[in-house]
Amino acid sequence: MAVPMAALSKAQFNLTYNYLLHRQNNKYKFPVYLFFRQGQYVDDVAVNTYLWEPTEIIGTSVNLLKEHNMPVASIEQKLKSDPKIHRKSPNNIHITYKTSLGMISNLFTRNLLLEYSLKQNRKSSGNVLWNNKEGLIFFSPRRLKAFPKDIIFTIDYTDSMKGEKLSEVKKALSSILRMTSPKDRFKILLYNKDVYQWSYGLLPVSSRNIKVAFALFKKIMPSDTSDLNLAIEESLKQLKKSASNKKRVRVVYFLTDGWQSMPHIKRHKITKSFREANKDCKAIFFTVALYPKADYVLLKTLSNLSGGKTLRITEKQNISKAMVNFYKEMRTPLLTNLSTVGPYYNTSYYVGLKDYYKGSENILYFNKANVNSSDGSTLYVYSDSANGAVKFKSTIEDSHIEDNIGGLNSVQRKNFMAKYLDFLFVRMVIDRKLKAREEEAIDKATKNGFLTPWTYMSALPSTYDAVQNLVTGEHFGCRDRNTWKRLHRIRSRRSSFHCQHPWIEKTSLF
Repeated sequence: MAVPMAALSKAQFNLTYNYLLHRQNNKYKFPVYLFFRQGQYVDDVAVNTYLWEPTEIIGTSVNLLKEHNMPVASIEQKLKSDPKIHRKSPNNIHITYKTSLGMISNLFTRNLLLEYSLKQNRKSSGNVLWNNKEGLIFFSPRRLKAFPKDIIFTIDYTDSMKGEKLSEVKKALSSILRMTSPKDRFKILLYNKDVYQWSYGLLPVSSRNIKVAFALFKKIMPSDTSDLNLAIEESLKQLKKSASNKKRVRVVYFLTDGWQSMPHIKRHKITKSFREANKDCKAIFFTVALYPKADYVLLKTLSNLSGGKTLRITEKQNISKAMVNFYKEMRTPLLTNLSTVGPYYNTSYYVGLKDYYKGSENILYFNKANVNSSDGSTLYVYSDSANGAVKFKSTIEDSHIEDNIGGLNSVQRKNFMAKYLDFLFVRMVIDRKLKAREEEAIDKATKNGFLTPWTYMSALPSTYDAVQNLVTGEHFGCRDRNTWKRLHRIRSRRSSFHCQHPWIEKTSLF
């Protein structure tokens, strides 16, 4: 945003937006980025962050983190103050940061990172927010026993991994294996044009087995090509060979810094093959895209299909630290196969994974009118745990949106909840591919201005030809004519907008 200003004048911008925080490793993280160009004179910098939560806020910290593109410390812009935390009440905190930088001698970027957690009743399965007949449950039960797991570390071993990359990966693997449970079993696979292994089965984690596993790196020579498809197939094959145990979780930690080198094996073939091979194995893929040349789209697809996550590591990040932190998030799910009472398409569904991990939370949407319980105010969540099937009970009457979203008046609270629930509904229709509910989703997306596969617009000159072409639906790259027709019915009048990319993948939308 650029605004012409007179000398000695002041400009103030107010930006209002909704930002849903997801807990990871027991922490909510909210970043505020500060950026000033070289040669600017910055006399007064003030950042105020107000935090309201339904329960007591604990473990609050705020830090100014140096960005990677900052100059070396010897010529870095000096800061005259630190952020301060003012606790107004147990669930209300005000964070302030004020400083004067003067003339910016070098490019200045900082990340003002707020981190905090919430105090939670150990018997509770999470907070509830509801309004009228709809609501959200921030599902995060405590005191759960972790599943033991069978884990395959599938590591790219091509020429591009030589040197510092491989050294950092080995360092990360060493740290990760020390964090595993005695009940876990593991195996390391190295792949390039072939796949190499150090044993014919998964073995318990022990110092001897770890030492033998790492000896594989010395025995194998890196190659200049990588067969991702072969590596994926072999990972699943090794897990299928392991003894079947319903209480064990099968995990693949898959890392690459490149693409599929075999030209005759395309991405869609790999995906199709993976779907079929993983039907019986039911392995969760946690994938790492190392540097920009890695096939992030393929890795993301594998993770989405199996209920895992994908990590992208940039050239400026510490590889070992990033890999270890990623493992801490995914090391073992505490609950699997989450489900709720009633038909999920209009009662409840999930934002996030089907499994629940330590230090995280799953967000459930529910419609109170369809909650299938005797008193009409209780929602049950069913799941599998290491100790067998479990049931969690959440009483809707325990909490209400009027009491739980601070800083907003009653009208703003209701508007916020209504808009966010519309967003979740649209997301559900896209994720679940519910064709029967697309019309309703398009209505909600259009009303709220959401970016979706059906409502992605780009402006055109307001000419007679443009409007006529819009009426016929031609010449504008709208591949799905039925999608265009639905959009046209929604618009009350002709306009100079068109549906440009109705085929955009859902991962790029939200």
